[in-house]
Amino acid sequence: MKYRYFRKYKQTLISIFIIIGVLIFLVIQSSAQVLPSGSRLKDLATSNTKIGSVGTYNTFFPEDGKSQQKYRTLFQREMSAGTVLCYPISLWTGFKQYSFSEFNRTVNWFENNGLAQMAHLLVGPSQYYPQWFLDNSYTNEQLEDIMEDFIREVMHSNNNGSKIDVWNVVNEALWLEGGAPYTGTIWNQLGREEDQSGLTGADKILNQHPVYIRRAFEIARKYTSNKLELRDNGIEFPDDDEYQMFYQLVKHLLNQGVPLDAVGFQTHLNTNDTYDWEGLKNNIRRYKDLGLEVYITELDVGNDGSEQGREKQKQYYYNVVKAAREGGADQIHLWGLNDGQMGDYREDEFALLFEGYMEPKPAYYGFQQALTNYQ
Repeated sequence: MKYRYFRKYKQTLISIFIIIGVLIFLVIQSSAQVLPSGSRLKDLATSNTKIGSVGTYNTFFPEDGKSQQKYRTLFQREMSAGTVLCYPISLWTGFKQYSFSEFNRTVNWFENNGLAQMAHLLVGPSQYYPQWFLDNSYTNEQLEDIMEDFIREVMHSNNNGSKIDVWNVVNEALWLEGGAPYTGTIWNQLGREEDQSGLTGADKILNQHPVYIRRAFEIARKYTSNKLELRDNGIEFPDDDEYQMFYQLVKHLLNQGVPLDAVGFQTHLNTNDTYDWEGLKNNIRRYKDLGLEVYITELDVGNDGSEQGREKQKQYYYNVVKAAREGGADQIHLWGLNDGQMGDYREDEFALLFEGYMEPKPAYYGFQQALTNYQ
């Protein structure tokens, strides 16, 4: 009777076992790391160009998080450099009081994995600062002292001044709020100085520049001998509003002997727009001609998520990396690796190389192909 009972339900039991097996396989597959085909990005870039991405504390840690472990594996596999964020709004806990533990842990992870490091934003627009700081009033002397205290402490902490290879000293200085340059930051209180760019005619757009930009670089040089970078958005292409303004600012700083080593192009793009890729290449070259290093610092390309949008995104990644390589960019940093990494920033635009679960998108292969063709 028992044997007949088993035979009667044999097919049903086999079907159940098959279903269980398939479910187990799917669970295993869902936790596996998807390996893109072809060579890794860092291996294709050759020694004269670093390939990096921003790394936030939450994407790397805690150590026991499965998604964080997958992200660390992805980063180690593809990147030769990393950007760590030092936004005051995250690090300032009170007046001249700071919490560097998470920042330092990310710095140390980069160092332990042999990655070149870039720290983003020592000084910038007011939106990057805690409200309690903005709500108070300060004399110019107090304001400059606050700036120096933060720069000194973040560089002294964890020996970061030596560990971090590039410091983005000033970010988004032009900040065209309401169409006017040099607005939107508390640091403008320190005053203006006359333009020393040496440019004339149509090339001279601005007559003055904020003092805080120069002072931030002078202060930063006191605490590190590593590279100091000026970064902005909307400066990449000849038809951008800030394109010539930024060049004039750079010339102004260099002619005063300000310790500026590099410029960074944020390069946030969208497939709905058209771009002058040749103009980007030539723009990189004109800063290289000034003796500066040039970085693509926050690269992402938004699209609508459709199949057509994904293919256009692939082409745009190819185009921008091609222009960067031909122009001689020293580093190319992505603004994250997988969709959703940067919180709600462009979360509906699918702007990065990997899906949220870290499977490579067509965009990855556009980036990869450009590195392959232009080594």
